[in-house]
Amino acid sequence: MERVAFVGARFGAALSGSARCRDSLAAAASAVHYGVALQQQRSSRKLLSCVGKPTAVRMAASDAWVPPHHTMNIVDAVMKANETDGFATLADADVKTLQGIGAKGEAGLHALGLTTVRKLAAWKYGRWAQAIVTMAELERAGARPEGCSLNLDLAVDKAHEHKSLQELIALPPSALQGLTSKADEELKKVNLTTIAKLGQWKFLKIAQAIVELAEVEQTQSSENRKSKAKK
Repeated sequence: MERVAFVGARFGAALSGSARCRDSLAAAASAVHYGVALQQQRSSRKLLSCVGKPTAVRMAASDAWVPPHHTMNIVDAVMKANETDGFATLADADVKTLQGIGAKGEAGLHALGLTTVRKLAAWKYGRWAQAIVTMAELERAGARPEGCSLNLDLAVDKAHEHKSLQELIALPPSALQGLTSKADEELKKVNLTTIAKLGQWKFLKIAQAIVELAEVEQTQSSENRKSKAKK
């Protein structure tokens, strides 16, 4: 009887030990699970804090390089607020950046889709007008040779195809194929009433110069260039 009681006690103790072991294992598993979950939560917070940062903060390292000892400036071409901008920045700036355009002129140009300096510089009607004005200076009245094939039939309205270059530059901009009388109204806001005025317009020339020079402007310090060259 005592032996049976002893065996029973040993068996009970074993069962009790097994229960404690299971409890310990469960607690350990729970701790591991909690630790993984906590780590995941921290990682998520870190990712969100990075993603949520404003672009201006993330892009701070790409601020424009300011070259030392340079003296060039175009303060008579752009607004006061843009005097420190480089050509590359100015090329993609609003046309109102050009000094003298004004609010009325800006509205007229925007109505024609000419919202930036780059778009103004590339405007085909402006470039056509410039080319016509340039060639008109080299035209001699009544001197067209027999058999001459010169024409601008793809650039001017049919009603004006037979006219000389000197006659064309005296016409309103809408004489160019694709421009309407509505365009004439918008261009009047910047005093562009003829093809000649459009072709000689200083703001068109300034815009083209800015865009052209932006292609040869250095925007990185020598240290940054060397660093990139090593990669």
